[in-house]
Amino acid sequence: MGKHIKNQEHTDMSLFKNRLWSLMREKCDSPKQLAKYLYDAGLVKVKQRDNFNDEYRDKNNAYGSIEKKIRKHCNLNTAHEVQGEFILAYCKFFGCSADYLLGFTDIRTNNMDIQQICEKTKLSEEAVNRIINNPMQTAWWSKLFETQLFMDLPSAWMHMLQEMHVRYLRQKDAKPADEIMSELKDVGKLDQRHLIMHPSFKANVEAETADSAYYGYLAKIQSQVIDYFLKGTEEQFNKAIAAAKCGKSK
Repeated sequence: MGKHIKNQEHTDMSLFKNRLWSLMREKCDSPKQLAKYLYDAGLVKVKQRDNFNDEYRDKNNAYGSIEKKIRKHCNLNTAHEVQGEFILAYCKFFGCSADYLLGFTDIRTNNMDIQQICEKTKLSEEAVNRIINNPMQTAWWSKLFETQLFMDLPSAWMHMLQEMHVRYLRQKDAKPADEIMSELKDVGKLDQRHLIMHPSFKANVEAETADSAYYGYLAKIQSQVIDYFLKGTEEQFNKAIAAAKCGKSK
């Protein structure tokens, strides 16, 4: 890809040029190569002048004309100046929706069914594709979703993040006990009351409390997951045994 494009930052996906650049990076090395792909696939047409050029020369002229426009598109913040023919060509070639290319959605696929599933469930496109393409694993996850773990897992995760944040903030204000004692000794307040009231001592206690809460949530969710696996495997095993006995009796 051209140096002027490679050297740019492409992290802001609200900009048209960055969406286009991210798609190009997956399937071609440069605007020139993309121009060849689009022309050869018949996705973009170029009007040729009536002249005596041979077919090879006409094709190269067409490549150059399309490449020039692609390079311009790679520097546009919005798609206002992009011809409809190119929007359609980009969508067909990269397999994405126009809404994705134009920045109206982060759902890339042009499959309407998958788009609707993503929009209604808030699942990512990758997650939906995994569900569709892996029915056996999806059936397993479906059973899990029917349990209280569907609510408890993300809830515990959020609480753990909160406690981790509290611990981080408090540890910044905390100090080792011997350092606190040294400070109190210097000001002649070396007693338990002043120790307990010292801001750094309070920070130590709050950090330890948050740490305990963090591991408390972790232990609780671990226990629930283990219990689910133990009960689930036992239940599935018993069903298999019962089915086998039923088959023999027939």
